[in-house]
Formats: sequence, C-alpha cells, structure tokens
Amino acid sequence: MAEEEKQEQQEQEEQEGVTQGEGQTSEVLTKDDIEKMIQAAEDRVRTEYSKKLKQTEKEKEEIKKEKMTAEEKAQYEAEQRQKELEAKDKEIKQRELRLKSYDVMKENEVPQEFQDLLLAGVEDDDSLAERAKVVGQTVKTIKNNIREEIYKEFGREPHQNEGVKGFGREQLAKMSPEEINKNWDVISQQMEEGKI
Repeated sequence: MAEEEKQEQQEQEEQEGVTQGEGQTSEVLTKDDIEKMIQAAEDRVRTEYSKKLKQTEKEKEEIKKEKMTAEEKAQYEAEQRQKELEAKDKEIKQRELRLKSYDVMKENEVPQEFQDLLLAGVEDDDSLAERAKVVGQTVKTIKNNIREEIYKEFGREPHQNEGVKGFGREQLAKMSPEEINKNWDVISQQMEEGKI
C-alpha cells in the first residue's frame, strides 16, 4: 500500500509540475506530456481493473463449484471443456484460412497488405475465395486507372496501340533472344516510333 501511495504522490507532483526539494515549478508541460501522463494513468487503472475482474471471476467460479453437486460439477466441467474445444477449433480454422489466403491472394493477384482485410469476418474457404476475387478485380481496376492517368500525364493515349501488332516492355522482357531476333523488324519500328 505504501508503495502505491508513493507512486500516486509522485504522479500528482508530476502533474502539478513541482519538483522535490526547492518547490519551484519545472518546465511548462506540453499538451502531449499531459496526454501521455493521462494515458499512462488510464493504462494503470485499466490493468489493475482487469486483474481484479479476473480474480473476482475466479472466486465466483470457485463459489459456484462449491455449491454444486457431483453431477452438476461434472456437467459444468464438461461444458467448460466443450467451450474451450470450440474456441480452439475456431482458432485452428482461422489459422488454416490465413494459410490458405496466401494461395488465394496469389491466384487473384491481391497484394499481401490486404490479407487482414480479406480475412475479416471470413469463416470458410468459399467466402475467402469470393472476397479475394472481388478484391483482386478492384486492385486491377485501380492499377489500370493509375496507369492510364500516368500515360495521359506524359502525353500518351493509354490504348493507342490496341489492335496494332507490337510488343510491350513486359513482353520483351519475357522473350528469349531468338524470339526477339525473329520479331526484330516490328520491335525496331516500335522503338523508332517511341512505342516501346
């Protein structure tokens, strides 16, 4: 108890801005300093409250068990084990979904940053796949819109090469030297025209 009183007194002195010894005020506390002190005090109260709540719940359970007959105790313990098993089963399902989400996200070209969004509220494989498909399509649409805006910024029409036989940078990067040699006429013409 004495330790708690000392801690409360020290906090009170910090809040008042008084230093021990001379009794002079220290530097003026900023709003951030005050908010940090308030947050720390709230955290301490919250921690203490949760500890007391857990202890009270344990005591309540013990009293409840003491008043039960042998059959009631057995039934109560069976119910508790069932609840624990269900909670563990749910946790395992969530882990499995998280693991499966990597494959589903890769398949639908969804960035890993969206994993938590994808898993929020999902409880089965089908809804995960459906959500990944929607998010993947949305990401593709956003990427295409950004790409078109960048093309327009640099004075190019986004779809000017559609219907024209030619190659893009990505296609060229994937080509073997033999394929490049085979299509060199078209490639060189596109390079001269600034299309690649």
